[in-house]
Amino acid sequence: MNILITGGTGFVGKTLVKHLSGLNHRLYLVTRGEYKEAGEVSYIPLPAKTELFSPQVISRYRCDSQLSRT
Repeated sequence: MNILITGGTGFVGKTLVKHLSGLNHRLYLVTRGEYKEAGEVSYIPLPAKTELFSPQVISRYRCDSQLSRT
């Protein structure tokens, strides 16, 4: 499953990412900065005012699920 996650580099998000990547999901983490891809995890640097769950962002990364801490 392709999953888009906000807050994935924070305290709780890191544990969630570790758990989901262990289940063989493809993860896309929205970040404020640049990170290096690691295995099944891709980092998406987006400006703060970007509409994260817009149809354009979801379709670009072909995400099946979206997880947000808000």
